[in-house]
Amino acid sequence: MQELDLSYNNFGGKVPDTLWNLTNLMYLHLSYNSFEGTILTNIGNFVNIIFLHLSNNNFSGELPSQIGNLKNIKYLFLSNNKFGGKIPKNLWNLKSLEYLYLRNCSLEDFLPDERIEIPLRTLDLGFNDLAGKLPNTIFNIPTLESLYLNNNDLNDELPDKMSDSLKIIDLSNNNLEGYIDPKWNGVALNLINNKFKLEDFKDVSNLKGLECLQQTSNCFKGEKLFTSFAINCGGEEMESADGKTIFESDNNDKTNTYFYVADKNKWAVTFSERFDLINSKKDITYAQDPKLYQSASTSAKTLKYYGLGLEVGNYTVDLMFANIDDDDDDTYKYIFDIYIQGILEEEDCEILKEPAFKKT
Repeated sequence: MQELDLSYNNFGGKVPDTLWNLTNLMYLHLSYNSFEGTILTNIGNFVNIIFLHLSNNNFSGELPSQIGNLKNIKYLFLSNNKFGGKIPKNLWNLKSLEYLYLRNCSLEDFLPDERIEIPLRTLDLGFNDLAGKLPNTIFNIPTLESLYLNNNDLNDELPDKMSDSLKIIDLSNNNLEGYIDPKWNGVALNLINNKFKLEDFKDVSNLKGLECLQQTSNCFKGEKLFTSFAINCGGEEMESADGKTIFESDNNDKTNTYFYVADKNKWAVTFSERFDLINSKKDITYAQDPKLYQSASTSAKTLKYYGLGLEVGNYTVDLMFANIDDDDDDTYKYIFDIYIQGILEEEDCEILKEPAFKKT
């Protein structure tokens, strides 16, 4: 047997020990199940494996050092498990590895400061407990195109050198600070929720407004604050039919930033690595403002809106949804979670069943 795909099932319990002895496997896909227990040391028997996908399970225990025996592996997906511990050092010696995903694995470690000589194209270590400084080594892997180190405990400054191949860098939700060199201008750079100050951005034109999305901000010091705002997600500015509300434009589709800060710094939006605008010809007849639903924005993972310059007080959050997919195939579902002030207020919200959401 060379290929085995058991993904997207409801399997649970421990993976049978005999599975790790299938030494001829080249492709193994076990993701999106509920497998638990540790990954056995005899994972090193997979000497022929090229594709290994164990993400989105409940595996625990430290990653075994024998993972460094996978000399032919190109795709290694281990995200969204409960491993903990450190990253095996010999993992950085896998000479064929191109895609490494260790996102949200409770890893506690420092990034390697030794030279990395593997052909990585994507490295995702986001949502862990990595600490310490950002070493030049990670940013100077010659083949690396996408780097995700977001939601860790990294500190100090950005490295002074980086590979020309890097196109996407996510460093959001850390404790970074210091001057940002204009060389970062051509990179899709996410620095949201760090400790940078206004003067750190003065020479980087495409990061305008980002100082308002840091851990501490003086954006509104001495300025008049707002008491409300409304947004036409993915569309042009428009006035409601009753004339009481102006929905501000939100059709910014810049490809080299992860955020947009509105005029006067009233509100902002942040999104994940893909931000697409959708325009629909579908006729929405059952809404008060049908034109409001003719456009939308999508994001692969998260779409977050901020009320930046609001007075302290109680507010009502009113979200209005409509399915504007021109394909009426009912097999598609549009499900997401709604967080307000970091609190999960609505889980698995399905647009076709919940056309509106209001929270006071």
